[in-house]
Amino acid sequence: MIAEIVFGFNFPGSRFYGHQVWYSKPTAFYYNENDAAFVLVCLNIILLDGLGSKIKSFLVIFSVFILLYIGSKAALLSITSVLILHYIYHIKNKIRLFILLFIVFACSITFLMQNQFFIEILSRTFERFNEFYQGLGTSGGDTSTKDRILIYEAAMSMIGNNFFRFLFGYESFNYYRANLLLDTSAPLADFHNINSELIVMFGIFGFLLFLMYVFYLSFSLFRTGDIYSSLSLLVFVFLSTFGPSSTFRSAIIWVLLLYFTIKVRKNISN
Repeated sequence: MIAEIVFGFNFPGSRFYGHQVWYSKPTAFYYNENDAAFVLVCLNIILLDGLGSKIKSFLVIFSVFILLYIGSKAALLSITSVLILHYIYHIKNKIRLFILLFIVFACSITFLMQNQFFIEILSRTFERFNEFYQGLGTSGGDTSTKDRILIYEAAMSMIGNNFFRFLFGYESFNYYRANLLLDTSAPLADFHNINSELIVMFGIFGFLLFLMYVFYLSFSLFRTGDIYSSLSLLVFVFLSTFGPSSTFRSAIIWVLLLYFTIKVRKNISN
């Protein structure tokens, strides 16, 4: 992803690949930048739990830079939450580290604010959050947020008007997409929300089973004293998943759930 930013290219399969656009964002091996940002946040949740301090520092700097450049609101809020949790539950000498980080942050900002490229990244990120805030009100301004609200409303309307689909879901994404775009005014069929994706694809039964398993994992981790993992899992489910076009079409969700499941078994056995 760093190479994509530095050299200005995208991999085949990216929505920017082969198109003459005035800007592009790193997507790694995914279709859009939000999917890549989602995977990066999930990797941080796992790797911050087991890497050495120097590697963690590099990972955090790398990840925050990439996410600032992409400007994904859900990903930035998620990585911030994960880092705060890591600081609270994994760092022993908190005051010393806080002072060190503050000095490094102040010096870095002072230096980087002289760089026009970095100023543009911060300005673009701030603009996205400002438009998101306006999009929640009547003044509007955030097309991304408004489009996603239309998608949520259309998806829930389809499910609400079909009792069988409400119970068991659509199972096939292509069949759901064809019906959504044909029968509603939704601009596209991407989910950008794990909750609506669960209900649409697996029905209310699948939705409840998934939530029960997530809360079981979170409670089990919390009970064994692994509070960081317990809360990081909830951050992932209820915040990070508002970014990608689809959560369950990405393999990282199964990797993350398997990781937390193994941690529960390991913690219980110890």
